Amino acid sequence: MTFKKILPLALILTSPFTMAGDFTPPTNYSIHYDSATISTAAGLEADANVFSFGINNYYTNNLSTKFYLGMGAGDSEASVNGVDTRDKVRVNYMASADVRYELPLSNSFSSYVLVGATFIDIKTTEDILNEKRSDFGMKYGVGLSWAVGDYTAFYAEVNQNLYKSDFEVQSFSAGFKFTF
Repeated sequence: MTFKKILPLALILTSPFTMAGDFTPPTNYSIHYDSATISTAAGLEADANVFSFGINNYYTNNLSTKFYLGMGAGDSEASVNGVDTRDKVRVNYMASADVRYELPLSNSFSSYVLVGATFIDIKTTEDILNEKRSDFGMKYGVGLSWAVGDYTAFYAEVNQNLYKSDFEVQSFSAGFKFTF
C-alpha cells in the first residue's frame, strides 16, 4: 500500500479521535430496563425484567466506563426444555461493569461497543426445578445513544450479559441517562 492510500485512510480512521479530543462529557447517571433471556444447562428458560441504576464515567468523548446494579421486577414465567412447568424465575440482582467506546455519528447520535463483566443471581420460586444460580462472566454488546439535550440522552443496547456452557443471559436494554 502506498503512502497516498494510507494517509487518507489514517485521516478517516482518526477523525473521531480528533473531534473527541476537545470535549469530555460529564459523569452521568442512568436508569434502564433490561428484558433478559435466561437459559441454563438444566433446560430452564425464562424472560426476566430487570430495572437498574448506573453511573457512567467518561475519560474522553469516546471512552467511558459504566457500572450498574439492577434488581428483577417480580417473578417471570419459566419453562423447562420448552415445557411450561408453572415454575417461576426471580432475578435477585444483576451487577455489571464495562468499558465503552463511542463513535459519534452526529451532534445528537452516537453508536458504541462495550465489553466487561456481569454477575447475576437468580433462583426459581417453585419446587419443580429448584434451581439457584449465582455466576460471573464476560459481557459484550452494542448500543445507540440519542442526546435530547445538554444533560440528557436516551439509549438502547443489545448485550450478551453472561455466556457460559451451562448458563447464558442475553438482554435488550433501553434507558435514560442524565447529569445533575
